[in-house]
Amino acid sequence: MVAMAEYGVPAGTLASPHGADAMRWVLLHMTTIGLLAGVVGWGTDGARLQRAYAELMLGLLLVYTTLDVRAADWALVNALHKGPGSLGPVVVDVLTLLAWARLCGVRARPA
Repeated sequence: MVAMAEYGVPAGTLASPHGADAMRWVLLHMTTIGLLAGVVGWGTDGARLQRAYAELMLGLLLVYTTLDVRAADWALVNALHKGPGSLGPVVVDVLTLLAWARLCGVRARPA
C-alpha cells in the first residue's frame, strides 16, 4: 500500500477493504501468470509450438504494455498513476517485449 501511495492513489482507496482486496488479487494474478508462463514455456517441445508460444506471449505482453502506457504519468495519456516511478513498468514492458520479439524471430536449430 505504501508503494501505491507513491503513484498518487488516494489514501481512502488504499485504506479500504476494496483497495486491499484489489491489490491482493493483482499480486496473485501476476504470480499465477508468471508461473504459468514459465511452466508452459519450459515444457513446450518442438520449434512450431515454441514459436506459437512466443507469439502468444508477445501478443499478451502487448496488451499489458498498452495498459501500462495508458496509465503512466506523461502528457499523451491519462496519467492515472503519478510520478516518474509510473514509467518503470513501461520500461520493463518494452524490454520484455524486445526479448519475446527476439524469440519470435529465432530460427529453429536442426535436431
